[in-house]
Amino acid sequence: MLRKMIEQYVETLRTLTLDIFAYTLTIPDSGQLTSAEAIRRLRSAPLTQPAGAPGPYDTDGDEDLMLIAIDNGIVTLDGINPDPDRKEVTDRLAGQGLRHWYLAQDVEGNGTLYVRYGDAEGEVQ
Repeated sequence: MLRKMIEQYVETLRTLTLDIFAYTLTIPDSGQLTSAEAIRRLRSAPLTQPAGAPGPYDTDGDEDLMLIAIDNGIVTLDGINPDPDRKEVTDRLAGQGLRHWYLAQDVEGNGTLYVRYGDAEGEVQ
């Protein structure tokens, strides 16, 4: 199931053809993390669906952060110049019963992978 989700995620990125530099993937141990629950966790304004784009949702008033529902989880995509404080916002999707990955890369190819599962967390740069 995880493999199917990753394949769907990769295909979503290909379809969007965006210059994405940061994104997260959050999936629950059981059940489904809905867009509504993700929005509540992010404490964001209501999301609106961009015209002609099935699936992705832009945050109202912040075009750089998008939510995409995949299988039973949520992917967030951050725009070309992600706000350095954005990780604090997307970390709100992590918590008990949720597996959360954050990946960011700068234009020089430096990358950070942050993983959180419940209270356990780790980071690789």
